[in-house]
Amino acid sequence: MREILFRGQRIDNGEWVEGSLIQAGSFPKIKWQKMGAVGVRVDSLVDPDTVGQYITRHLSEGKLGSSPPLDFKVFEGDVLKVAGVGNVIAVYVEDDCMFMFEDDVGEFRSYHDIIEDIIMVIGTIHDKETK
Repeated sequence: MREILFRGQRIDNGEWVEGSLIQAGSFPKIKWQKMGAVGVRVDSLVDPDTVGQYITRHLSEGKLGSSPPLDFKVFEGDVLKVAGVGNVIAVYVEDDCMFMFEDDVGEFRSYHDIIEDIIMVIGTIHDKETK
């Protein structure tokens, strides 16, 4: 079974949190686990424009001499650096009912097309420096 997880940026302090999405009124909330607090779950209001669904956990041997192997989560809205392609953005393509990766010229690639060449997540579409 795949993990259903969302990420969003808190309204009160700008911190990114991951957890269960709760829609309550005009602002969504994400219920998340506080680090070091066993069993403590916190609801935080998040900016609706920053909410993205978890797509996959990327595991690879690493590129460009990176060591140890890469292991990171990929969320909708993430910007990934891909060898031979440049930067791609993780997006949901409603017509195809699937997550894809859009490059700088508007071409879409599946995860399987780029899996071997992913270097790292370099930010999100909400970071000024990665836009």
